[in-house]
Amino acid sequence: MEKSTVIFVADDDHDDHFFFEEALAKTGVPQCNVTAFYDGRQMLDHLQVIDSKDLLPDAIVLDLNMPVLDGLAALGKLKSDSKYQSIPVFILTT
Repeated sequence: MEKSTVIFVADDDHDDHFFFEEALAKTGVPQCNVTAFYDGRQMLDHLQVIDSKDLLPDAIVLDLNMPVLDGLAALGKLKSDSKYQSIPVFILTT
């Protein structure tokens, strides 16, 4: 059984979550699992409870402008922790 691709998306706009998932579906990427968060803090809190490297996301998409913890601040925290440094991160903004 092939492992599904896991992508975390942190964006405070519900529509942007929808559009991202729609665009991803149109690319034909098989078995892609998108987990949505509404700010960088929610995403980082979720990452911290993951106890296996195998359960970490394959990529993270961050909105630049979010409440609580914006994309640049979240990126800084991700890249300062060796557990998450190898995860590709994409920053988007509208």
